[in-house]
Amino acid sequence: MEESKYWADQVADKIIAKHPKKKSYSLRAGLSSSGIVHAGKLREPITVHFVDSALRSKKKKTNFYCYFDDFDRFRKVPKNVPKEWEKYIGMPLCWIPDPWKCHKSYSEHFALPFKEEMKLLGIKPIYLSESEQYLKCVYKDEIKKALNSRDKIREILDKFRETPLEEKWWPARVYCENCKKDTTQIIDYDKNYTVKYTCECDGKTRKLNFSKKGWIKLLWRVETPMKWKFYDTVFEPWGKDHFSPGGTFDTGKEMIKDIWPFESPEFIAYNQIKLKGQGVKMSSSAGNVVSPRDLMAVYPKEVMIFLYAGTKPNKEFALPLDDDYLKVFEDFYFAERVYFGKEKVSKRDQQHWSRVYEMSTTPLKKMPIQPAIRTCIEFNNIFQNPKKAAEKYAEFMKVAKSKRLEEIMVCVSNWMKKYADEKHKFAVAKKPSASGLNANEKQALRDLAAVLKNKIDEKKLFEQFYKIAEKNNLKTKEFFRACYLAIVNKERGPRLAPFILAIGKDKIRKLLEKV
Repeated sequence: MEESKYWADQVADKIIAKHPKKKSYSLRAGLSSSGIVHAGKLREPITVHFVDSALRSKKKKTNFYCYFDDFDRFRKVPKNVPKEWEKYIGMPLCWIPDPWKCHKSYSEHFALPFKEEMKLLGIKPIYLSESEQYLKCVYKDEIKKALNSRDKIREILDKFRETPLEEKWWPARVYCENCKKDTTQIIDYDKNYTVKYTCECDGKTRKLNFSKKGWIKLLWRVETPMKWKFYDTVFEPWGKDHFSPGGTFDTGKEMIKDIWPFESPEFIAYNQIKLKGQGVKMSSSAGNVVSPRDLMAVYPKEVMIFLYAGTKPNKEFALPLDDDYLKVFEDFYFAERVYFGKEKVSKRDQQHWSRVYEMSTTPLKKMPIQPAIRTCIEFNNIFQNPKKAAEKYAEFMKVAKSKRLEEIMVCVSNWMKKYADEKHKFAVAKKPSASGLNANEKQALRDLAAVLKNKIDEKKLFEQFYKIAEKNNLKTKEFFRACYLAIVNKERGPRLAPFILAIGKDKIRKLLEKV
């Protein structure tokens, strides 16, 4: 079989070549639970998901870990959180109460909804809570190693710093047993499992045996290479900023040479995701976020995953919620037709788009219906109910009812309500008006009303439009404008013949007679 050019398959091949004798492969993605895990943050775990899928397609066993950094300190109070939460700054996220009082903690408030969203997308990693790992003392020996290697770690970090770290620097921070904050300073260590520390809360000296009580956390740059070794990591994607000179990637590679001897995992730098038209990355603190659930409301899950699968992780892309929303479906449908051999493309494109499609969904045995999105918009406008719109679409287009049709109709309806431009929205006028119409246009509408008294199909009705326009000395464009103004109070609208028949020619006839 020809070697796949799809990026996830190439990463999988590198991993297998690097570790040919491994019985299973561990892949990791990390997430902060300090705010909404938005669609931009989804890029890290979904990147791992694609590589995991590629490895499994090659009959390899995998462990896909997704960990939440819920033992990180609370750094600042977001705009949507009460100002009084300032009193928790310095505490671990897992110990802070939920301001919205619907979850056990601040971190759980953001972690649990994301887990539910991942499940809906069909992505099922092994979740790890860093607070649980630390508090169960799982990392006690690694913390001991880091503290005993303090001088070596400081030497590594100083290579990339303009100002050397202070002598009192330690590669870990203790959470005070009195105030639960990390406003502490380690002042002594017994080279085993016990540290002495002081805290700003009262200045007292306390002891902590971290083999029994895990109220201590390694600093990020130290924790990262430790976890590579601890979880036998073969792949981990990172945001591109971590690959800057002297970043976490550089310091981590130095630490796994001596402190945690380990072969560097395969990495891939992923770029940010923006909201189309905003030009800035999504940020919980800025309030310009779209969650995976928000996307799933307007995109079927396979189309949503296609957004990520069809773009290399190192490429920036914008989430289309404007008119390009329609193009996303067109691109997905194209990939689907390529997969089922319904499009004539080059061998390379056949292989690429088929693989993108496989990564986006579990293909059926035969190509499913591809509802035209513009027509779905029209039917949603006409019937103002996605379920009714799906029924009428199936009836009018002479296709079988399907789960996909109903799902897409609901998604399109949601998009129209929340994101669509006004030009996509219309409704049949309740009180028709002749305002803006001249005598010829009014007569043309009377002629159309007369035609609608007879039994007529779409083709014949379409032919009548041109005859009526010609009879009344109107350009076709002027005739259609008059019809739309009378029927939907706009100068433009949906395809007129199917629209009239879908609404009901008697209803439209009565409306035109009133005009």
